[in-house]
Amino acid sequence: LLAGLGMIFLYRTVISKQLLPAIASAGLFAFGGYIGSHVEQINQLQGLAWMPIMFALYHRLLTGKTPFRDGLLLAMAWSMQIFSGHTQTVFMTGVGLGIYGVYIGISQWREDKQPLKLGRALILLAICSLIAMILALPQLLPTLELTGMSNRGGGFNAQQATAFSLSPNTIGRALLPSYDSQLFGEYVTYLGVIGLGLAMWGAVARTSDVQTARTRQVMSLQSKWVWVLIAIIGLALAFGRFNPLYLTLAELPGFNLFRVPARWLSLFSLGMAMLAGLGVQNLTIRDVSKIPQDNTLRLNRFTLFVAIFMGGLIVLTRFVLQVDPRDVYGDATPQDSSVMLWVLSLCVLLILLRLRPSRIVPYLIVCCVLVE
Repeated sequence: LLAGLGMIFLYRTVISKQLLPAIASAGLFAFGGYIGSHVEQINQLQGLAWMPIMFALYHRLLTGKTPFRDGLLLAMAWSMQIFSGHTQTVFMTGVGLGIYGVYIGISQWREDKQPLKLGRALILLAICSLIAMILALPQLLPTLELTGMSNRGGGFNAQQATAFSLSPNTIGRALLPSYDSQLFGEYVTYLGVIGLGLAMWGAVARTSDVQTARTRQVMSLQSKWVWVLIAIIGLALAFGRFNPLYLTLAELPGFNLFRVPARWLSLFSLGMAMLAGLGVQNLTIRDVSKIPQDNTLRLNRFTLFVAIFMGGLIVLTRFVLQVDPRDVYGDATPQDSSVMLWVLSLCVLLILLRLRPSRIVPYLIVCCVLVE
């Protein structure tokens, strides 16, 4: 519930006040594969639930008119995440916020030619993290004492730090929902076939949040690309030992304290859920005059592309990509029932992409997203 409400807060703070796309985004994050596969890891689940709230507060801190209030609220939310007891989630959220701050800072610098905007974004983030650590000292002090006496005291070596990396052979089972056997929970990150397609459309379509204020349109475009970046970085880091860059990062402070690089899929899940909400928004505008002129042509090409891409992913997952049987509870090869449901979902997605705008379409799209 907290994760879902946090996503609604984040979407309406960063992208648009429209409620239906925010609900779709919230449903994909809170009920998607990544959160769902961690419901038994209580501390990690609780830490993840605070993640979208923290991004929303950081955005308000960078762009709003009440920095003191928003900064204090961000520090309080960050301390609550620390109290959840899953330090790796705290670290990954901090990295994600750093990426967000750098991107927004650079965007603001390019707009008004003030290079101090980038430094300001990172300084504010550092101040909030310091306040959060002070608030969470009752948790942090015994955690540091325990860490010093554990095998993490000197940090893991690269081999240990990259244990449980997301294998490229697993990517199909990770992105597609499992209806028979279950992939190892750390590798699960599906949004559903419909959600994945909508996220891809959100990434390539021109913003539909067209208003008279130019600054609002620019902020919408900024918001889209920063979530694309966060999703890509999250997926790249999740590959761990299969990503040569991560083998270097694994020896750096912070990265060398944690195993399971696949948990960086949390950033991928967050970014893709936001993009899917934007995809819903771009499909549900009823006023044709507000649709960017080249979106219709883009949608025609995209429909063909998504049919080929999703179809290819299903075929590769069923016949080519060999998942380690130790990473699956049940049959390592997807059963025909799963393939049929994937194809059915793909057909629904293609139909949704071709629907003409009407009053009922937004509700139909959101219902299909939530049902899958």
